[in-house]
Amino acid sequence: MRNARFTEVLTDLGLDVVGTVAGTGNVVFDSASRALRSLEQRIEDAWPERLGFRSITILRTRAQIMDLLEADPFAGLDDAASRFQVTFLRRPPARGQVLPEPVADSGWQIVSADDRHVCWTIDTTRSTTPDGMRALERAFGEAITTRTWRTVAGIAKKLD
Repeated sequence: MRNARFTEVLTDLGLDVVGTVAGTGNVVFDSASRALRSLEQRIEDAWPERLGFRSITILRTRAQIMDLLEADPFAGLDDAASRFQVTFLRRPPARGQVLPEPVADSGWQIVSADDRHVCWTIDTTRSTTPDGMRALERAFGEAITTRTWRTVAGIAKKLD
């Protein structure tokens, strides 16, 4: 899917598209609306109507992305054989929600989590990203999306 198609749909919804993050499916835009849940639903409803597919839409404000970057949950970790991942949650976990425990020697581990995202690493010499993603999906449901830390940094760069 070409980024131009994504931006066209969002522009038609009245959003001021700032840019896309190459090859990631992420679009950065400005909106007068501060009702994120309503805006998520409007965008999500447009995908099948305009582009012929369904997809979970999860929005984050500029402040939320910048706060995540400033927190730097992966500081001090070696990225030589690891991939740093951020799984964004559409809704906060239920009260008392237990984070999934990686199976011993599974190659992935949770670094930090809050009500908006889970930061985790995957040792690419021992496992694959889908192993961790499946565990998080079982824990939090399908209304999640995972991006690499580099992609999150790319999104922040577009916000500048």
